[in-house]
Amino acid sequence: MGGIPRVEQIVGPTEPEAAPQWKAVWALALAAFAVSAAEMMPIAVLTPIGDDVGATAGSVGQALTALAVSAVLTSLLGPLVIRSLNRRYLLLIIAAIQVASSVVVANASGLAGLVVGWALLGVAIGVFWTMTAALAMRLVTPLMVPKALSVVFAGTAIAGLVAPPLGSLLAESVGWRGVFWAVAALALLGLVIQFFTLPSLPATTQLRIGSMLGLLRKRVVLMGMIGIILTFGGQRFFFAYTRPVLDRATGGQVSWVSVLLLLSGIAGLIGTTLSGRFIRRNLMVTMVTAVTLISVLAVVMIWASLGIPTTIPVLMVWAASFAMIPVCWSTWITRAVPEQAEAMGGLQVALVQLSFAITTAIGGGLLDNWGVPALMLAAAVTMAVAAVHLWVFVRPGTRPA
Repeated sequence: MGGIPRVEQIVGPTEPEAAPQWKAVWALALAAFAVSAAEMMPIAVLTPIGDDVGATAGSVGQALTALAVSAVLTSLLGPLVIRSLNRRYLLLIIAAIQVASSVVVANASGLAGLVVGWALLGVAIGVFWTMTAALAMRLVTPLMVPKALSVVFAGTAIAGLVAPPLGSLLAESVGWRGVFWAVAALALLGLVIQFFTLPSLPATTQLRIGSMLGLLRKRVVLMGMIGIILTFGGQRFFFAYTRPVLDRATGGQVSWVSVLLLLSGIAGLIGTTLSGRFIRRNLMVTMVTAVTLISVLAVVMIWASLGIPTTIPVLMVWAASFAMIPVCWSTWITRAVPEQAEAMGGLQVALVQLSFAITTAIGGGLLDNWGVPALMLAAAVTMAVAAVHLWVFVRPGTRPA
């Protein structure tokens, strides 16, 4: 296709049946925490960054598309570089890149510096999430994969619990630049801990771009790809501009913004914790229910975001619902294409970040021109379309556990 030779995925020798390696799973969760904290922090300090560099919140949000574009390119081209590299070393390299990214952002004097720093972070994100589902499959038995993935994504949920409210509060005392120095220190700490805790994780597949593009010939994969773009893109309309939405609800009171971010993080952690149980019962019902609920909540948020008491329940249910969706999709990959989970993981990251780039760019324009209600309507419509697509086109081709 398009001059790119079709190359089959080369699979290494089958590993013998072994006891689940939960220590390694928790090490992956730590890596997920560090990556996610770095990705979420800009959302908490979007307004202060804009005030300091002389840009609107929408413009700073649009600068975040550099992260998404970088992650797309890395997830697609990364397999050409990482191939047979031991995944332990790869995770350590990711942590080092995170340190560099945060240092660049902390020293940025304008949008250009922010773009460079966030592009570096996109490299780390693209590589890490490409291999997460495949590594989880290797570390536990097939029936334990949903639980292992929920543990890994708990790292993301905890980052959502800690990073945004803490970042919002720290920005008041040490400034937003100090926040990113703290993120750099966290990434460095994570690098040290992972160095001493991660086991050797030799590559069992040598991936090439052809193996990912070859997946496009499978209808179940194509339908899943569309679903991934819709679900993550719909959420991004809200997530990328969480701070302006909460500023609207609180009148810009930083202490209340931090409280709301904390409550959102708690709800996300609860959703992630419960996701494995629901997914084991019925993967697609869990995902469609969560997506439909978010569509309804986005409409409600137009009115709810006018005050703190009404924002709290909507925000928490929304966060708990969306927290289940990444776990659902990673589990779906292990069932839809188990023999090519790492290749599909790379494709998933590319699709997620592509949807982020598109909806963050569109969302910035909607926010600057028509405000929060326009963002919420965009999220509601996108999620409604996603729910229908999942039920009609993705559900029939999804294997049971």
